[in-house]
Amino acid sequence: METVDSYDASLGFRGSAGVAWRDLVAGANMWRIWTVLGWRDFYHQTNRTVLGPAWSVVGLVIMVGSLGFVYGSLLSTPARVGYPFTAAGLIAWFFISGCLQGGFTTFVNSAGTMKERTLPVSFGLYRYTWRLFVEFCLKFSVFAFFAVFSQFNPGLSLFYLVPMLVLYFCNGLWVNLLFGIIGGRARDMAQLVNPLMLIAFLATPVLWPSSALGANAFISTYNPLSHFIDIIREPLLGNAPPFGSLVLVFAVTIMGWSAAFFVFARTRNNIVFWL
Repeated sequence: METVDSYDASLGFRGSAGVAWRDLVAGANMWRIWTVLGWRDFYHQTNRTVLGPAWSVVGLVIMVGSLGFVYGSLLSTPARVGYPFTAAGLIAWFFISGCLQGGFTTFVNSAGTMKERTLPVSFGLYRYTWRLFVEFCLKFSVFAFFAVFSQFNPGLSLFYLVPMLVLYFCNGLWVNLLFGIIGGRARDMAQLVNPLMLIAFLATPVLWPSSALGANAFISTYNPLSHFIDIIREPLLGNAPPFGSLVLVFAVTIMGWSAAFFVFARTRNNIVFWL
């Protein structure tokens, strides 16, 4: 009988949806372990450095300070609005890019653990996504710094952030699951996506408002990444998340999880043998 701790490559792409679901549930139930390991993974990125994990914050402060000044000058945006706008956009973007680029290594990086321990396949998924999420939440301190510096008060709209963070984590899971499977099977995909992310960054209103496009605002409107940025940035800037953006994000979440679960159910037995 196939269980969440067994892999039968002879089944090929005829995996069971029930076993895939039990694998995801079993992995989620191990949250006490993967939350600790995810934090340790984040911490060890800067192991034996003076500032440790704080380098993630310091680096972003430097980036926001530089880009906020440059783009504020180009767009004639006052510092009180420009710096919080830039900080909020970059915070959201780094989590998105971490999933879209790093997601391809979700299972590759946990290959050793998967081969040596009887753990659910999804354990590595939760561990990596939590590591990104910890760094994501830590970077909100950068926004707080520039909000104080710019004397900007977002008010009670910050409470909208809580459900938006849940949405981000849920989307991070399906992206890392789907891309992790693709990356485990086709290692070249990560090298293909990396340069495309630079194009996506330039085409997404991370550093500039959608209104700056004028008649070409459709570039932002039909860019799903723009809406993911907006549901985090708008509450930080004192506004409610745009309804249209919420509808699109929920739609992407449902379709993304449907596709990721279908692929996971079909390939779960093969993932370990691809690594």
